[in-house]
Amino acid sequence: MIDIVFTADKELNFTSIDPADQRVFEYSKEDVTNINLCKLIYEDDRGKIVDCLKVFFSIKGEYIEGIEFRTKTMNGNIKHLALNARANYNENDDLVQIEGIIRDITERRKLEQKLSQIDSLNTLGLQASGIAHELNNILGIILGHLGILKLRLEDTGIQTLNRSDRKPLWPESNARLISDTIDVIERAARDGAVIVGKIQQFSKYKPSNSGVIHVNLIDVVNEAIEFTMPRWKDKAQTKGLEYKIINDNLNHSGLYVRCNPTELREVIVNIINNSIDAMPNGGKIEFSAKTDAESVVLSISDNGIGVKENIKDKIFDPFFTTKGVNGSGLGMSVVYGIVKRYGGEISIDSHWGKGTTVHIKMPLCLL
Repeated sequence: MIDIVFTADKELNFTSIDPADQRVFEYSKEDVTNINLCKLIYEDDRGKIVDCLKVFFSIKGEYIEGIEFRTKTMNGNIKHLALNARANYNENDDLVQIEGIIRDITERRKLEQKLSQIDSLNTLGLQASGIAHELNNILGIILGHLGILKLRLEDTGIQTLNRSDRKPLWPESNARLISDTIDVIERAARDGAVIVGKIQQFSKYKPSNSGVIHVNLIDVVNEAIEFTMPRWKDKAQTKGLEYKIINDNLNHSGLYVRCNPTELREVIVNIINNSIDAMPNGGKIEFSAKTDAESVVLSISDNGIGVKENIKDKIFDPFFTTKGVNGSGLGMSVVYGIVKRYGGEISIDSHWGKGTTVHIKMPLCLL
């Protein structure tokens, strides 16, 4: 954390400020000393902070403690700050000066957000584990009885309409209707089992050994692109839309990570689908990768509508969605859970109206 010592006049214009301000605000020293404290407060936070200060000064308060707000730096970065200050008044109780400290708490807030996300996933995981167990029992009963029903109906002739040695008990049309209905129920039950399997992912905090191998990350990306092709190419073309997938920058070889390739593929597919949703009129999705001695970072960028600043911190929260009734709010939570289970990190850079980049950092495995 970085502390900035400052003084300001009664209009909250800086009269002196610690050189550390240049690291926090990313302004030049001249820019900050000639600016009002309130102007540094992020626009969405400014109204309530200014109102709070007005009330404080109106009651002749002396100490301002722990007022938190955001600021937008010269480079466009959003940082979280905390203000602690002392207000000085003259003999007429008029404000003449404030002196205090502005503390950069950005890293602390990031840590708190990560802990909050983990806590939410842990809570959801415990709930999901119990619910999934009960649903699996119910689905097992349904599928078991469907199997018995199919055998018994076969004995009565419904499934043996083409056998010459048995006469059906019902007309062929009714028999086919019953048979098709049973098939529909069975498919629905098996689909339900798949959904339960997805819910159970929330209760897994450590990767199991099942299906975990050393896999080439680039191969998984290319497979995910191929899996989603019907949506970004075939269906899009029927609507007169064009999506361009740029993966020319993935010219690395030997980018191996240790995971279940099916799960990692699901991560990439979810992100691609989110990018398509963010570009309803078409656009481009670009992949790139970079490495260091211990990790590989896969970046997936789109030029869609982007994410508003006030909801960035909620993207990975379970059940949070920007898609209204068309979204479950589980996709990015699943993505977050999978990446974390394999020792990775995931983050988002986004600007409203300009697009989004998702960064996935995974431990690099040397074969």
